[in-house]
Amino acid sequence: MNDKEESREIRQKIRSVLMNEWDPIGVKDVSEAAGEYDSYLGDVYRLVVENAPASKIANYLRHVEVDRMGLTDAQGTPLLPDNVRYLRCNLVEGATAKVAHYQSWTSYIESYMMQATAEIADRISTISVSSTLKVSADADRLRREGVDVVDFGAGEPDFPTPANIKEAAIQAITANFTKYTNAGGTPELRQAICDRHRQDFGTNYSPSECMVTVGGKHAIFNLIQALINPGDEVIIPVPYWVTYKDVVNYAGGVCVFVETNENTGFEVNAAMIERHLTPKTKLVIINSPSNPSGAVLSKKDFRDIFDLASKRDIFLMTDECYCHFLYEDQPFSIAAAPGAKETVVVAGSLSKTYSMTGWRIGFALAPAEIINAMMKLQSHSTSNPTSISQKAALEAMRGPQDSVPDMLAEYRRRRDFVIQRLREIPGVCIVVPKGAFYAYPNISVAYSGGKVTNSLDFSSQLLAQAHVAVVPGEAFGTNDHIRISYATSMHELKRGLDRLHNFIDTLRA
Repeated sequence: MNDKEESREIRQKIRSVLMNEWDPIGVKDVSEAAGEYDSYLGDVYRLVVENAPASKIANYLRHVEVDRMGLTDAQGTPLLPDNVRYLRCNLVEGATAKVAHYQSWTSYIESYMMQATAEIADRISTISVSSTLKVSADADRLRREGVDVVDFGAGEPDFPTPANIKEAAIQAITANFTKYTNAGGTPELRQAICDRHRQDFGTNYSPSECMVTVGGKHAIFNLIQALINPGDEVIIPVPYWVTYKDVVNYAGGVCVFVETNENTGFEVNAAMIERHLTPKTKLVIINSPSNPSGAVLSKKDFRDIFDLASKRDIFLMTDECYCHFLYEDQPFSIAAAPGAKETVVVAGSLSKTYSMTGWRIGFALAPAEIINAMMKLQSHSTSNPTSISQKAALEAMRGPQDSVPDMLAEYRRRRDFVIQRLREIPGVCIVVPKGAFYAYPNISVAYSGGKVTNSLDFSSQLLAQAHVAVVPGEAFGTNDHIRISYATSMHELKRGLDRLHNFIDTLRA
């Protein structure tokens, strides 16, 4: 068999797996097994395109994911379907014979992964699977297998959607409000969003400067695609929310990361950003309160950043997903600053504020020309957000706001417990979050024993051995941290943090 024939055969083998043509062996549902192996291939390819060290890729293939589906014989030896065994042979066992033809493990694996994705558009290779969603999927998989998992990965409130909002949705269904709406949302909802933002923050937007999106993430995606040209630079402070990097890369933009310091609370200021500005800078992204660190910009620092950007005609996107969950200060929006409407874009969401993650309603407030461009894109992608969800969102905007301070009070109680408990783990450092509902502890003390060397390995082993799901800091641009969501019950927080403590003690032993 020549190289071309071998390449074709391997590509066909991989494609057969991805197309669910699985060799069933009576252990798992065919579609579930295929879906898990699809994720496996994606993980390997992500390591390749991110230029992970060859040793990490080899270790991942040999030990971490080779038996991801839990298929073993009585002696514990991995029992893999033929397609998987074939591919593993080529990627691992066969490597010793073939690696001489390649410069490194990375180029070796990349050659085969590129064959597997040869027919996929190049732009898809610039983005990765959402790390936060992957953690949730992995935790769900273990739960389906009967494992008692404590999930600190989910970035969503554990509170129910308020009753008045649910009732508005029921009424919408009863009234048959189930048809298409304007692609950018109903005029009534857009006006209500403008009114709520004015009442909460003192801004002055009109419906022509507002659009409704399928979640806050959708608003950010639309903005980046509408605003960023290939080669445009986007300033992103570190740690950052996972999606920023990928949507900028997808648009052909260039991410310019501004490193922050946990010793100063992950704060960012205008001077730090100014050092990274160039003639190619098009946009600055600020997320305050921050996901994942919980850091909150002061009004002065936010205003200084706005002044810096506006004087250079650079757009400033303020991600206000967690804007109502501040523990020390009153909520504010930089969009209320004089002159802000010309260059500031607000990305908002109802998901966290009203515990409506599954309803998928977000919004954008921006100059009308940008809104029109974003609407043009949305009209050819999702069209309108779900009509029923829009009616629920209308009630959220205009109805009672009592649920928001109630949730904040409970988050504060949980935050205080989590910080106290983390500080009881020797060597673990934690910056007290001033907003949102995440803790971002530095767990690098666990690397001292040599059993793990980064947050990705730490998180993988924590889930596999202690059955606690967290998001590795690598997803947010740092290596020494993990993100813990305390949007869960006190009972789960106590159980999970006890397991985390014991796990770190084991790694250091």
